[in-house]
Amino acid sequence: MVFKSPSYKLSILGKEGCSRVDKVVLRIMHEIGMIIDNKKARERLFDAGAKDMGGNKVSISHDLIDKSLETAPSTFKLYSVNGKEAMDINKENMYFGVSTSSLGFIDPWEGRKVAHTKRTSSYMAMVADALPNIDYVGNGGLLSDVDPRIGGRINFTNTLRYTTKPMYICPDYAASYIDAIALAQDISGGAQKLKDKPFIFGYCEPVPPLYHSNDAIEKLIICGDSGIPVVYMPYCMRGGTAGIFLAAALAQNYAEILTGLVIHQLFNPGAVFIAGSMPTILDMKTTTGSYGAPEFHFGIAASSEMCDYYNLPFFGTAGCTDSQQLDMQASTEVTMGILSTLLTGADVVHDTGVMQHASALSPEILVYTNEILDMLRVYQEGIDLSDESFIFDVIKRVGPRGHYLEEETTLRNFKKIWYSKVFDRSLNSEIPQNNFANKIKEKTKSIIATHINDSVNENIIPILEEHERKWFVNL
Repeated sequence: MVFKSPSYKLSILGKEGCSRVDKVVLRIMHEIGMIIDNKKARERLFDAGAKDMGGNKVSISHDLIDKSLETAPSTFKLYSVNGKEAMDINKENMYFGVSTSSLGFIDPWEGRKVAHTKRTSSYMAMVADALPNIDYVGNGGLLSDVDPRIGGRINFTNTLRYTTKPMYICPDYAASYIDAIALAQDISGGAQKLKDKPFIFGYCEPVPPLYHSNDAIEKLIICGDSGIPVVYMPYCMRGGTAGIFLAAALAQNYAEILTGLVIHQLFNPGAVFIAGSMPTILDMKTTTGSYGAPEFHFGIAASSEMCDYYNLPFFGTAGCTDSQQLDMQASTEVTMGILSTLLTGADVVHDTGVMQHASALSPEILVYTNEILDMLRVYQEGIDLSDESFIFDVIKRVGPRGHYLEEETTLRNFKKIWYSKVFDRSLNSEIPQNNFANKIKEKTKSIIATHINDSVNENIIPILEEHERKWFVNL
């Protein structure tokens, strides 16, 4: 269910601040250079005018960046598996979805972290499909009960059995992308039909600082060749894989992002490129990259503003936590991330339902995030300042020490106020045993036990099974 970027967007950098970051981005790309560990990409860059700095390092000039920014679209659409328009990414709409690459699963029955399997992947797909504020799904984490050589692809087919929502795919290595896209083409009725109405988009990452692996670049090229939108997102830790200051981390991230953009557009001008940026902190106490730190969400807010500056779609991050369970820490970090995103804007937001530094997927956090998104829709509505909304005559009639309970305006409009099915506003002398966390847990378990998506086309099941058989045979 689409959110709108607010007219009162919170500005972190401002135009002047973005320009200062951009100047350092250009210097990094030109003076320091990037290691491009892909021969095809290096050759294409050199043919376009980039300079060979030796050791697979490439210097990229601002004119190549400018050309790439001119050809890369700022808007695009994603469709459901059944071909219906589902997401109109246009720098005004915001969409929220889940994650793809966690090893663990927080089991709502056992209340602990367990290995992620096809069964728990099915649970995540069902919950994501059932929640109205979750607009797209991911291919659900890293499976422990499937051969890792085809685990990402099997996760993709497994998820397609439970949802028709758009999906972003991250099936381990570049070669797997070819198979996953071929499957999507068969479901859509051919390569051109998938190009016309893509229901998937890809995901890949450079390796900070300033390294672009052969595999990541192959994924960029494969997605571009197939007409599939693709995310390119550096995840850096300030003080570890990026400079300690946010300004330095932003400049490094966007130097890496724009390098990916240049390569992507050189191979496929006009293909959809989605920029992502996750400049978090390295927690020196735990040696982890935080998904709940205020610096993390502040850095994402600034990253979103940089994407507006470059007029690129932005892949944001929210609805995640470092906490080990659904507790006060988790609720604080999730809510802070969601509110920050809604106030600063992002086009497509991922990692809802992620816990424990992104090491585990939690359907309960996903259900909680859906509730928070519902709550914060109030911020999307703005204030009606029409003459009718001031109800001056009603105020005059009620007068001092009156009340508005029986007024027609109250009776017609009081149900428009947001009422939660989970949050408790009652007045009790005793603390209720059925607390908030238990309500979330029970709602999650109920969805898993009962949710069925009748719009999943049964005709795709033989297609999924045929591709799965081929993948197993080719192991």
